[in-house]
Amino acid sequence: MKTNNGNWWPHPSNLRNDRRIKRAMKDFPGGVGYGLIVLLIERLRCEDKFEFPLRDLDLLADEFGVSLPILETVVKSYSFFETRKLENGDEYIIYSPDLNRLMSPYLQKIENNKIAGAISASKRKQKQREQIKELSRSNSSIHVFDTCLASVEPNRKEKKRIEKKENIKELSLKESRPVEESYQQFRRRMITEYSDQIICRGQTGVDGNGYEAHVTFSVTSMGYLRNNFTTRDLISEEAIKLWQWLYQRYLKNEIV
Repeated sequence: MKTNNGNWWPHPSNLRNDRRIKRAMKDFPGGVGYGLIVLLIERLRCEDKFEFPLRDLDLLADEFGVSLPILETVVKSYSFFETRKLENGDEYIIYSPDLNRLMSPYLQKIENNKIAGAISASKRKQKQREQIKELSRSNSSIHVFDTCLASVEPNRKEKKRIEKKENIKELSLKESRPVEESYQQFRRRMITEYSDQIICRGQTGVDGNGYEAHVTFSVTSMGYLRNNFTTRDLISEEAIKLWQWLYQRYLKNEIV
């Protein structure tokens, strides 16, 4: 039986051998005593906090098809049920200590599942935040330069197609240009082919923040843009604009 059903309760298979049940069956033959006890427990299981107002016991008597005195006897005589006065008034409720005890492991399991679910959700959110943070860093860029010489230092495979100029190798145009790349494809190729190489230098930054001509910028293997003069990676807002600037130069056939 699935234990996630809101009407489920653990029914002991040897309940009929309980001496209290035997006493009820003797007082009310033909299974009436047994049946009334089980019916009351089932009814309590369906109630909030497993409690039922004593003042409505007559409604249960009508529902079970017995007289109110008989049902009151079952409630008071066999220690399966107790009554308690509510703290916020004069009303009394009926509850079953046996039912509460039987349901305790089930309720604890539900609570543990809720806690585990909350922990799992928290871990997923934390992982998402870390992924977003990492994506933000990988997309980092700097302000667009008014004057920026797109260049790249040669690696062993690129020596034949890159010319020297002031110790910085400019990106050369390919004689036969490949199919135009998307922005993300362009970035990935730049990171792969020009990792840890100089890709740009500039004199003028945005908002009047000037950069000397000798200040160069390179792309790291992790996709960050680095100011080689300060030896620090650029912040996200700054470098997105440089990536976009380089991509626009690529679209205009000014760099590879």
